[in-house]
Amino acid sequence: MHKSQTNIICTGQCFVDTTKKLDNYPYAVYTLYADNSIKLLAPKAEPDVKVKSTIYPPPNSEDVALVRFCTVLKQIIVYVRSGYLYFYRLE
Repeated sequence: MHKSQTNIICTGQCFVDTTKKLDNYPYAVYTLYADNSIKLLAPKAEPDVKVKSTIYPPPNSEDVALVRFCTVLKQIIVYVRSGYLYFYRLE
């Protein structure tokens, strides 16, 4: 169990294309926790896969200010208060 599961900051969905977004069928659901980690979960339990990935912030980053998913780039975009943008590709 994730140590910060009770400290959820925000959640969102990741759609691979516009059709999936219109159908409200996400590839993954992300959750940002108070410790600045981001967990990507399978929206419906797949066999043996519930957590798709966990993203930990870079060592010198400050608090995460914003997390979004870009459908065109198929990447998670993380903006930290120090002014940096980080891009994480989903496979």
